Amino acid sequence: MHRLIDAPVRDRPEARTGMLTVCAQIFQAQDRLGSYAELAGAVREHLAHL
Repeated sequence: MHRLIDAPVRDRPEARTGMLTVCAQIFQAQDRLGSYAELAGAVREHLAHL
C-alpha cells in the first residue's frame, strides 16, 4: 500500500492524517462490507510502517 505514494508526499503530516483516517474508516466498515474485511489485514500491515 505505501508503495503507491511517493515518499515526499507520503511523509507530509497531512498525508499521514489522511492515511490514518482512511485506515480507521476501513476498520469501522469491515463488519458491514466484505471487501473492507478483505483489506483489514493489509491495512494492519500498512499501519505498522507509519
